[in-house]
Amino acid sequence: FTPRNIVKAMVEMLNPTEKHRVLDPACGSGGFIVMVLDHVRKQIAQELFPNLDGPLLMAKYNSIEVNERVKEYAENSIFGFDFDPDLKKAARMNMVMAGDGHANVFHVNSLAYPKWDHPEEIAKIESAINRSLAVMGDIEDRYYKDARGTFDMIFTNPPFGAKVKVEKEVADNYELSKYSDAPEVLFIEACFNFLKPGGKMAIVLPDGILGNDKLGYIRNHIIKHAKILAVIDVPIETFMPHTSTKTSI
Repeated sequence: FTPRNIVKAMVEMLNPTEKHRVLDPACGSGGFIVMVLDHVRKQIAQELFPNLDGPLLMAKYNSIEVNERVKEYAENSIFGFDFDPDLKKAARMNMVMAGDGHANVFHVNSLAYPKWDHPEEIAKIESAINRSLAVMGDIEDRYYKDARGTFDMIFTNPPFGAKVKVEKEVADNYELSKYSDAPEVLFIEACFNFLKPGGKMAIVLPDGILGNDKLGYIRNHIIKHAKILAVIDVPIETFMPHTSTKTSI
């Protein structure tokens, strides 16, 4: 899981607001989506109580007025997907504790989406997306008729490493599968598919993707489909003792 300080840094850099629909397609226990909700909560409180700051403003973070806006934002604009049904439950509980925004956390294989052997869950996702689109009114013409192409921001730390296997029929849906079926590679393309034109993404990736000579095709794909705003070096100790893989944001 992603350390809280890394999550906080990534959210603050992209600075989501009430106008942004946000997704973590590998949400785990919900660290990113909880942090987004907390970040927007502070903005709402500042807007509602512009004459307050410091401890006096913090005292208003859980006021009735702020909580109502936070709940509405969470219900319409924050989404989390995860392959592990137990982690989905954990993420939902964490979102409840953060502001009752549990409704849009789903058990789904983001790499397989929109094809997934749980059609009832896919239907729930599409219903939630349609509700969000109706409320926010931010997309007029959609290339896809599902969750793809609908998010303003993605925050994620996708699974990576040789231990995580992607089924061939899933990998074959991606252009990058011509070179690699590694989950961290396919997730880059999957995240691009979920973003709106002009959308932004903050993602944790192993450094090999950014510097290994043999992985230049991934960097070419990124440059072809996106503008790189920044690469932030992360200390090797960040994810220890779980992994010593060197990463960057």
